[in-house]
Amino acid sequence: MLSNKGTEGQQENTNDIFYSAVPSWYVERLAVGLTEHAENQLGARHVSHANYGGFFRIDQGRLIGGIWGFTWGVRATIQQLWVEPISRGQGLGRKLLVAFEKKMQELGATCFLVQTSDIEAPAFYHKAGYDCIVRFPSSVAGVSENLFLKKISLVNSDLDHEGCSKNLNS
Repeated sequence: MLSNKGTEGQQENTNDIFYSAVPSWYVERLAVGLTEHAENQLGARHVSHANYGGFFRIDQGRLIGGIWGFTWGVRATIQQLWVEPISRGQGLGRKLLVAFEKKMQELGATCFLVQTSDIEAPAFYHKAGYDCIVRFPSSVAGVSENLFLKKISLVNSDLDHEGCSKNLNS
């Protein structure tokens, strides 16, 4: 039985399932559990998982932009990329994206996925070499969500570059 009664931030137990504000270690535990399951099914050499983030700070450590995402096998997924409005147009988003892609490639990524809505940054990703592979309705009327893919050409690599598109279809 599920229940969503209660106030925000308070954990509510209903049998063994609860709703709560999500502590970061819960999310990490889910990722570890999923990785362990995949390793058991596929063998450890076929599965890699790593979280990564990069951030820009200015005076007094104020955050003005950042990116974070993760790898899963040969795929890297961008979860969030943001630059504060006053700092946009200076190339910070592009610098964050390039640094993220470089780090993920070092970890074995051969393709990148990102989901963004029409009101966010589809032109940004298209300009960075990402192709929109699917559009679907958003939960906001009149707005579409876009799933973008970028494949990286690897020279002298033992990684299965085509595995990216095969994994997307499975």
